Formats: sequence, structure tokens, C-alpha cells
Amino acid sequence: MGLLALCFLPSGAGHSRYQERIPNGRQVQRSGVYWPAVGHKSSSIGSGENEFGYAFKRAGYSWTVALCEADSDGDGYSNGMELGDPNCTWIFGQAPARSVNISHPGFADSLPSDEGGGFAASTSSSSRCDG
Repeated sequence: MGLLALCFLPSGAGHSRYQERIPNGRQVQRSGVYWPAVGHKSSSIGSGENEFGYAFKRAGYSWTVALCEADSDGDGYSNGMELGDPNCTWIFGQAPARSVNISHPGFADSLPSDEGGGFAASTSSSSRCDG
């Protein structure tokens, strides 16, 4: 019965506690698709970790300044910029600085945009690494 019950858990249910440990962890999307398993190669758990997942693990599954400032996917945007914490000041339980235009910090093809507004006001020249 216990195994049967596990089969009916929503995808990513085991990782909801990790979603809460990063800013906007429940709002991450890639190519318009909700991505509940933020640290994994696919949107569901069990697919292996992506670069952000490895970095999050090395940070002790905590949102640290170093993790925030890092660019795990190499797209030129810090993890903090992608997740709505461009100044790396978010603390567990607080609202992030930005909650729109959230991109995936584990895939270089997922970039923050200014669609719908809210992104440009949060950017700074140090948030994008242009070389």
C-alpha cells in the first residue's frame, strides 16, 4: 500500500522543500514550461542533476551569496538574476525582489526577459557578464 501511495504523489513532490529554499523556486520555467525539479535535467525528479542542481548541493541546499552570484548555466546571467534576487539579499520566507520573468538557472537557453515588465528595473551592469 505504501508503494502504491508513492506512485500517486505529484511529480516533484519530494523536492518541494528545495523549491522553498531558493527565491521563486515554485515559479521556474524553461521555454514556457513549469519546471518543478529546478536542480534536475528534466522537469521531473529522477533525471539527474543539472549544473544548478550540483551547485545547490555544494551550497548545502541553501541560498548563499556565492550561489546567487554564480552563473551555473553559463548564460551570462547570475543565478540570482534568473531567480529574481539580483542583489543576492533574499532570505528564506521573504518575498524576492522580483517575481516576474523568472528563468531557469540550470539551462543556458532559459534567459530572463523584459516581457511583461519588471525585469529592467532590477538589472544592473554587474548582473550580466559580457566578458
